[in-house]
Amino acid sequence: MLLKQPPPQGVFQEAIGKAERELLASALMADLDTLTAVLQYHILPGEILAADAFAYVQTQGGLNREIGMKYSKTIREVGNSVPPMEAYKAFRGQEPTTDALLKRRGLN
Repeated sequence: MLLKQPPPQGVFQEAIGKAERELLASALMADLDTLTAVLQYHILPGEILAADAFAYVQTQGGLNREIGMKYSKTIREVGNSVPPMEAYKAFRGQEPTTDALLKRRGLN
């Protein structure tokens, strides 16, 4: 059974965290439908956003003060006050595409 509360602070925190991760991994591997859902609805969208944002930053000449300020104003400062896709589009200028992730994985 997974821990219902965060691990206690102190010496055992790392060990408890590791045990919890191992339990979660075991549970996911035992239930392939849940594993598929986690990958499809949580991990993959995050990878798509990360790859798309990285590619965008590269097209803007790399990470610099201007792009950092834009990210801060459009993503960090708004927090959850606007829907995440609206915040991302304010930063990127468009919705993310899978192109950068496919390229990163050699599937383009």
